[in-house]
Amino acid sequence: MKKIIIAGAASLLGEYLVRTFYRETDYELFLISTFPMNNVPERIIYKRVESWNPKEIKQICLDYFPDVVINCVSINDIEECEKDHKKAWDLNVDFFKALASASKIREAHYVGFSSESVFDMTNGPNQENDIPKPWSYFSKTKIAAENICKSELNKFTLFRNTETFGKSSYGRTDLISKFMLLLSHNVEFYASDSMFTNPLFADDAARAVLNCVERERYGFYHLGGKDYLSHFQIASSVAKIFGFDSANILKQNADGKTFKSGLVNLKAETDLRIKFSDFENALISIKLQTDSASDFGR
Repeated sequence: MKKIIIAGAASLLGEYLVRTFYRETDYELFLISTFPMNNVPERIIYKRVESWNPKEIKQICLDYFPDVVINCVSINDIEECEKDHKKAWDLNVDFFKALASASKIREAHYVGFSSESVFDMTNGPNQENDIPKPWSYFSKTKIAAENICKSELNKFTLFRNTETFGKSSYGRTDLISKFMLLLSHNVEFYASDSMFTNPLFADDAARAVLNCVERERYGFYHLGGKDYLSHFQIASSVAKIFGFDSANILKQNADGKTFKSGLVNLKAETDLRIKFSDFENALISIKLQTDSASDFGR
């Protein structure tokens, strides 16, 4: 039976990972979170920490002797990274490296996450072998983390994700929840019709991670949804599925410029046997979920 550490278990992706691994495997799960998690089943080990101190978390990993370490800890907000370079580097690089080091010492499979933002939004959707082009401090931290995997690890899986969305029991926000908040207040707002990506349902991401752990697949994988959409189309679909007035969504034009982000998911689809969700079907799934549907809700 595998022993799995999930650091950042109360993050959006972490919550979906915990739920998927708990329901579909008998693996021993060790959750680490700075956020209080309620209703954690008895067979799961749970440790709340005050902060993401690299030395402390590394020692926890070393003491546990895991087979797999999954690191969901990251600052993904681009503006927040620009405002506080030190905090961004501490979590996205130094903390990432600490868990990678613990995994190497214990010969564990290390699973980490990067972003579509390592590319400069000119030639998307991008493939795994495309060359990253940093354009923000956030993208620089993610590329630095990727380089740690390349230079220091053999048993690693690094997932680059597109804009990831889902239903959080812990108040985590994503692009979808931000649009829902604006729509629920019945106010006009702008959404770009020139910025494109293929949003990733967190449930699909969790299944990709589970399959890579079970099949012991290593290296780089791109995770992105089935549909390639502008932010305006994303907001319009949210309004449609959740019954809001789409007239409040105004098109924002970028003076003729088009930003092509997104990731080609063919390698993950074939090698990890993942069928990525249609965007609107994923929204319907989120709509049908209730607070009681989560094993780890408040």
